[in-house]
Amino acid sequence: MFPFRFDVAADEDAALTAGAEGARYLAGGTTLVDLMRHTVERPDRVVDVNGLPYRGIDLSATRLRV
Repeated sequence: MFPFRFDVAADEDAALTAGAEGARYLAGGTTLVDLMRHTVERPDRVVDVNGLPYRGIDLSATRLRV
């Protein structure tokens, strides 16, 4: 594996800023670690978003929020 920076997102803004800077997100059910192990993915930065309070899907007539 190649070296990378690992961060835990403190809040939504931190996660979005990191993503805008090119970070890849790590959350439950992702295969990012496997892809990194096989050098398919080589991100410089990985941000864990498991601690953010998003746990469901909200569907209304005007929006879909995951």
